[in-house]
Amino acid sequence: MRRQAFKLVQCNRRHRILLLVRDFGMVTFAGFEAPAKGRERMVQVDEVIVNQVGPGVRPPADHSNEMTARGTCTYTNLYAGPSHIDCTASTGKGPFSAAFLSDGKPPTQAHR
Repeated sequence: MRRQAFKLVQCNRRHRILLLVRDFGMVTFAGFEAPAKGRERMVQVDEVIVNQVGPGVRPPADHSNEMTARGTCTYTNLYAGPSHIDCTASTGKGPFSAAFLSDGKPPTQAHR
């Protein structure tokens, strides 16, 4: 099972950590970054979004895949070797958690 992680920073300074799992979909943990603690950064999660993939699968029109949440994502420097991303959040639909360890290669960047 191939997994990928992405970190997006929106123009309003909101952070989104997207974790893709092949043959399932994507889980997004979103919120604003808190002050760093040493090497570790933290996002205060206030929203979780779950999107499944597959032929004909589309996000629900009622946005029921977007959930108010309370939790955190912590991560280390993505440019300094293997980096971890750990996210946990509670929602009205139950808890969500994810852990990811990078391969240590510097991330590629796309600017639009």
